[in-house]
Amino acid sequence: MQLIAPLIRLEDHKIERMLRGAGPGMDKRSEAAKANKASGDWRHLALQSACLSASDLCLLPDKERTEERVALAVMDRWTNRHYRFHSAEHFLQIRQEVISRLQAYFVHEPCAGTLMVRFEPFTVYVEELDMELSQYFHLIYSEGESGECSYTVQKLVADRDGEAMELYRHMTTVFCRSAFGRLPSSIEALLPLGGGRIRWTPDESSWRESLDYLRLVKTMLAGGEQDAAMEDGRGMPSFAT
Repeated sequence: MQLIAPLIRLEDHKIERMLRGAGPGMDKRSEAAKANKASGDWRHLALQSACLSASDLCLLPDKERTEERVALAVMDRWTNRHYRFHSAEHFLQIRQEVISRLQAYFVHEPCAGTLMVRFEPFTVYVEELDMELSQYFHLIYSEGESGECSYTVQKLVADRDGEAMELYRHMTTVFCRSAFGRLPSSIEALLPLGGGRIRWTPDESSWRESLDYLRLVKTMLAGGEQDAAMEDGRGMPSFAT
């Protein structure tokens, strides 16, 4: 009987951890990875607080999203683990920075359109890659009539890590094409800790590039699983005759 190979699933948060050097067997990958691990604790807490605040703000009507309401949302959701920050001053400084950035994203320069997705996980099968993608979407806004509308995907991110940004861009491009039948008009990374936003405009050419990127990730994961099996003996070749 021929065995059917299990379906591969790429999960965005797991792949990002690997790229940042936090995955199994990768935490000694580089000095940069060690630095990321050292500073990641307070960044993770601050980003988590920003995401919770953003989720609350999305429930408010547009006209009620004022600077004051943004500040209150962040104050309500801000972490109380001040000891994870460099100092009390650093704790307050980062909180104020997040307030200012969310005021820009939700009050001064909000995304146009109707909010369709608010911090939800989705999974889709990608026929071109013969695998599943599992991704946690932060915000998706749509514009126009149903069936013809354009849409924008946004994600709050901790920093400008190049590999993490590439993963987000490529995975979102492929996921959205497979799940929604068309590419987003734009993909945005919002940086509540560093300021600004990064925007990509995917097209057919970049979609093919993104497919190639994920094929490479799939190949690397398959190779890593084989190596792990060899190390623990599950994949040792048999010399019995």
